[in-house]
Amino acid sequence: MSFFSKKWKELVYTLTSNDRYAGYHSSKAVNSLADENKNTNNIDETYADDDPTLPSINQNNYSIDERQQAQLVLDAWHIIEDILNIDIADNNNNHFNIIDDDYIDEDRGYDCPDSRDLLDSLSDPCTEKDLRVAQKHLGVTLPFPVIKYFLTHDGQEITASSTRKQGIVFGLQLLSLAEVIEMTNYWRKVARREFNSKYANKKPIERTTTDQIIDTEATFKIASKLDKYSQKDLDNYPDLKRNISKHSKNDYITKLPEQKSFPEGFIKPQYANSNWIPLVSDNAGNYIAIDLDPDIKGKIGQVIVFGREHDEKVVISSNWGEFFLSFANDFENPNNCTFEFDSDTGQYDLAYLNESKEPVNYLTVLINRAKHK
Repeated sequence: MSFFSKKWKELVYTLTSNDRYAGYHSSKAVNSLADENKNTNNIDETYADDDPTLPSINQNNYSIDERQQAQLVLDAWHIIEDILNIDIADNNNNHFNIIDDDYIDEDRGYDCPDSRDLLDSLSDPCTEKDLRVAQKHLGVTLPFPVIKYFLTHDGQEITASSTRKQGIVFGLQLLSLAEVIEMTNYWRKVARREFNSKYANKKPIERTTTDQIIDTEATFKIASKLDKYSQKDLDNYPDLKRNISKHSKNDYITKLPEQKSFPEGFIKPQYANSNWIPLVSDNAGNYIAIDLDPDIKGKIGQVIVFGREHDEKVVISSNWGEFFLSFANDFENPNNCTFEFDSDTGQYDLAYLNESKEPVNYLTVLINRAKHK
C-alpha cells in the first residue's frame, strides 16, 4: 500500500497527551520533536532505586520457560547485529537485494539506506528502572523475554540520514518503550469506548471498567509541554499519525464487523483490549503485540496481530522470544531481504521477498505462516 493511500485511509487521532515523555528514555526519536526536549531531566530523579512501589526485575522471579524465552531474544539480537556489522565491515558483501536502477537515482537524489542506517536506528538500552516504572504505570507484569528485549535496545529511532524510521522488521518499526506506553494508553481508551458501547443501555455503574488509563501528568516528570505539533514534526515523525480504524470515525465502535480469533478461543474477540501491548507498528494502524489477557485457550504473553485492518486477530507465536528469533532467522537469510523504493515518500523500506522474489507485506507472511502450520 502506498504512503498516500495509507494516509487517505488514516484518521489522524488526537494524542492522549501533549507531553512526549521527554525525560522518560533516551530515544532521539522522541526528543527530536522539539529542541527544548533535548536537555531534560531523567525519570530516575522521580523514583529512588530502592523504591518499594516499583516492581522488581529479578530473573529468579520468572519461570524457567520465560528465562529460556529471554535467551532466544538475546540470540535474535546477536544475529541481527552480527549480520549488520558483517555487512558494514565487508564492502563487497551486500546482505540486501537491491535493484541497481533503484539504488541511487541521481535525478531525484535519493540514496538507499544500508546496514549502517539500520544499525544506527537501534536505540540504546532501557534501564531496569525505566522498565520497572513502565510496568507500574501500565499495571502489568511484562514477560521476561520482553524485559530482556528492551534491556538490549529501546526500539528504533530516527537516523540522521532519514526523516523517518527505517522499519527493521521488513518495514515494520520497533516501538520505543515510551511509544509502547503511549499507544497502550490510547488503545485502552478505545477498548473502554468499545466496552461501554456494548452496555450503553445499562446503568452507569454497570458500564464502568477497571481498565487502567495512564495519567501522564501524575506519573511522569515532564520537562516540557508541546501545545501543538508543527507540520514539520508530523513530516519528520510519522508515528504521530496513526489510524485506529478503517471503519467510519463516527460508528467504528457501534458498527464493527464481527471480531474473530485465530485459532478460535485463543484471543478475546474484541476490536481492542486494554492488555494488548503493542511492540511493533506498520504506521498504518496495525500492530504486533503481546497479549496479556488471552481467551480460554490462549496463553499469557502470546504474540498477536491486531489493528484497523484485522477484524480477525491472529496468534503468530506463543511468546516474544520465539517470535523475535523467527524474525531474526528471516532477517539472516539474504534471499528474504530487499530495499523497496516508494516514490510517494521518496524513501526506501526494507521489504520481505517471497519465493518468487516479489516484495510482500511481512504481516501477511506472519499470518499465513500461523494459519498453515
